[in-house]
Amino acid sequence: MAIPYSNDLRKKAIDLIKKGKKQTEIAELLSIDKATIFRWNKRVKEIGNADLRVITTIVIKLKSDRRN
Repeated sequence: MAIPYSNDLRKKAIDLIKKGKKQTEIAELLSIDKATIFRWNKRVKEIGNADLRVITTIVIKLKSDRRN
């Protein structure tokens, strides 16, 4: 399994988006796949955060709900 990107890197990418940089430019600048940047931006729009801890908590909760 791949190691997740740090929250600092996620925040940096989202901050650049908020400053008006294009997502494809950010991906190239940070050497991250553009799909990852698009996914983080989508999460920010949906839940207000791309923080790894928040996402992990949501996934764990969803898996737990499915089991019940």
